[in-house]
Amino acid sequence: MRIIVAVTLVIALAVVGGVLWVGAQTPAGGSAWNVLGFGSFRTVGAVMLNPGEYTPALDPLAEPASDVRECAGDGEFTDLHAGTRVAVLDRVGVVLASAELGPGALESETCMLFFELPTVPAGHGLYNIQIGERPPYQYTEVSMHRPKGIGFAPD
Repeated sequence: MRIIVAVTLVIALAVVGGVLWVGAQTPAGGSAWNVLGFGSFRTVGAVMLNPGEYTPALDPLAEPASDVRECAGDGEFTDLHAGTRVAVLDRVGVVLASAELGPGALESETCMLFFELPTVPAGHGLYNIQIGERPPYQYTEVSMHRPKGIGFAPD
């Protein structure tokens, strides 16, 4: 009986040591649990709309009053605005995480609608990001750790 307990203890210590070793080898921003297929990670990105694809909105608090600060999709892009759902799906379409697009911000001549998904489950290999009801974009787990810029071609 003592041999079984001793062997079990040695195996448990080896597993814990392995997890700690993997954690030490993991690049910054990752964790041993993510490498082993557990835990979660954060992903961020932006929907980018070019001139003709968005409508600028006046910011009543800006000086002068006509200074444009916000924007939202226009024409065939009216579905892209603050509050549009952003979903991360697995390979078969199960929703793993969701959030909403933030308010559009004009940067140069591009309307940027930012999103952040703070807890995306790790270990799925491939992920799909779907904005509203538009077709999803596919990413690997490694690329999900980098900021994404998503643009749409007119239909």
